[in-house]
Amino acid sequence: MLPGTIVVGVVDSSAGATRRALDLMRAGADDVCVAAGSVIDAVELAQTVDAAIARRVVAQALEAVAHWIPATLRPFLEQLWVRCSSPIDPSEAAKLYHRSASTLARHLKGAGLPSPRALIAWGRLLHAAYLLQFRSHTVEAVAAVLGFSSAGALRNQLNRYAGVSPRSIRVGGVQVLVRLLSEALEAAGKGRHEGRVEAFRTAIHE
Repeated sequence: MLPGTIVVGVVDSSAGATRRALDLMRAGADDVCVAAGSVIDAVELAQTVDAAIARRVVAQALEAVAHWIPATLRPFLEQLWVRCSSPIDPSEAAKLYHRSASTLARHLKGAGLPSPRALIAWGRLLHAAYLLQFRSHTVEAVAAVLGFSSAGALRNQLNRYAGVSPRSIRVGGVQVLVRLLSEALEAAGKGRHEGRVEAFRTAIHE
């Protein structure tokens, strides 16, 4: 899974910058970086490019697992996973959903999806996979960039949710993690369905 060509427009901060930025986005730019006159901040440009690539990776991952995610929840999940480039907890995720944490958890469960905490973990791992594959960062560097407490914490999360090591992701790429994510979503959906069937069987025999 490759993020493809990323287009980042650059506009100066003079009058009309907002209009030019909007024109660039309408023309297909993934993001826009505002420069002070003719001076472009290399760090800001790099951060803008990385953010655009992360959004593309998340969009591709969502497309790959769309079968398991109701259309009504995809915009929220895309926003959540993009936000997962830094630490986020279920209460913050609920704010993105514009509902309470309990309502979000209930809606996800009703849709046969993992818990908010699990979906956040998968979002964090998507960002980690991108950095491991395309930026060739060390595990320690990836953990630091994404706000994990340590490289060990990142390794533990990869093992807990995906059952793989950072090396497996570095070698196999983001597509390995997306395949494992798809399997996890499928298992969650089947588990929810089987639970409903068992509840129905119990009810009709009472």
